[in-house]
Amino acid sequence: ESECTDVSSKWTNEYLTQTTQDGLEVDIDIAPPSTSGFFADTREDRARLAIEEKVVPFVTLLDGSCKPSPDHYIYLQQQSWPFDIVFPNLSKDLKTCSSYLLREMSNCSLAKILWLGCSPTRSQLHFDRKDNFICQMCGKKEILLFAPEDTGFLYQKEACNEDDLFNNRFSSINPNMSPKSFREKYPHASKASATRIILNPGDVLFVPK
Repeated sequence: ESECTDVSSKWTNEYLTQTTQDGLEVDIDIAPPSTSGFFADTREDRARLAIEEKVVPFVTLLDGSCKPSPDHYIYLQQQSWPFDIVFPNLSKDLKTCSSYLLREMSNCSLAKILWLGCSPTRSQLHFDRKDNFICQMCGKKEILLFAPEDTGFLYQKEACNEDDLFNNRFSSINPNMSPKSFREKYPHASKASATRIILNPGDVLFVPK
């Protein structure tokens, strides 16, 4: 049995609707159909892709009714809220679940971040400066991992200035291209070798910084 199976099987849309606080609003990203579900993080890429931020009721994210059209993509990246306060019932689930790993992590002073998307969504190729435990609660997630020595082949963005610790975490690679156009624009990318991982509900993946 996977590390968070009991929690993932419990966290259905119905359960989330019933247990989150009334009137909870969340700040989500909305991407037009032309993005094919690709959500960039850097300001210039978001502007180019016409990705917009919007505050919506949490329940409309769960049922998808906040989408401007059926072909739009929506994505919640819960970064700034105190998870234990905003989602007390979910926090309790993590602390009392049968998995020793999740219980121990939840009792530590770790940042808990909720990512919730309307499938399919894709994230910009990047690296994090902190260790991550990715807990898959529903659906499937495909993750491509590259070794640090492959960084030179992955078109890393330049920092805006000496104090910029954000932009150079990301790759400038645009995945929304035909194979032929991709090879022409990113000839060195084929030199990088990815490890492909599929996460199913209940799986936990440790990704070191």
